[in-house]
Amino acid sequence: PQFFEHAKAPRNIGELPRPDARATHGDSGCHDELELTMVVRNDVIEHIAYIPRWCVMTLTCASAATTLARGKKVVDARRTVTADAINEELGGLPDSHYHCAELAEAAIRKLLDDYIMGSREPWKRMYRT
Repeated sequence: PQFFEHAKAPRNIGELPRPDARATHGDSGCHDELELTMVVRNDVIEHIAYIPRWCVMTLTCASAATTLARGKKVVDARRTVTADAINEELGGLPDSHYHCAELAEAAIRKLLDDYIMGSREPWKRMYRT
């Protein structure tokens, strides 16, 4: 199913130059981590990318999550890119790896929150690393 398509050819992998938002989120239990960047135009996610660390399941969930988010309005992505939606996009994950979908959802939410906060206080973008 979709899982193997995302695993063999991950979408949106990498880092975007001059992103409008950046977030890193990890799981202390399995030590997996995702670093995400995003470019937004007119409140629509134009480009989104990630750098995975460790597990192929996390990479695959991040690929699915970014695919679901790209092209959506920020507010819609916040509501619709969930662990259940990621799991469904991949055709179902084993119970032992569902936490990878939860990690991807949490990372996307953190990224969207960073964008929303930056929109409210745009001067902070100048101080990003």
